[in-house]
Amino acid sequence: MNKPNIIIEFESGKKVELRAVQIRDVQNASASAAKHGQGDAMAFQIALQSELLKILLVKINDQPLSATEKEALDDHLELSEYMALQAQMQELVGNAKVRSRSFAGISGSK
Repeated sequence: MNKPNIIIEFESGKKVELRAVQIRDVQNASASAAKHGQGDAMAFQIALQSELLKILLVKINDQPLSATEKEALDDHLELSEYMALQAQMQELVGNAKVRSRSFAGISGSK
């Protein structure tokens, strides 16, 4: 599915362009985060979010970022902007609403 990129503009005037999230992006970010091997669920979650942002980040202020620049986001973003992008990413990934749930092969329910 082709979805348009998302442009987020901060009050400072800085613009960040993110690619729409796809399933393979989450899978690739998970694989990359697992390489950190910290064994801690919280550390894995933080690494996952960081890796996903690097995958989705297209441009900052209309300037494409190299892989090296994506590894040095401190040079391009304030901490508050980084955290806001993390929150926006969570919103973009979202949670699908489930209409109903049933169990295959089981009749009747309580």
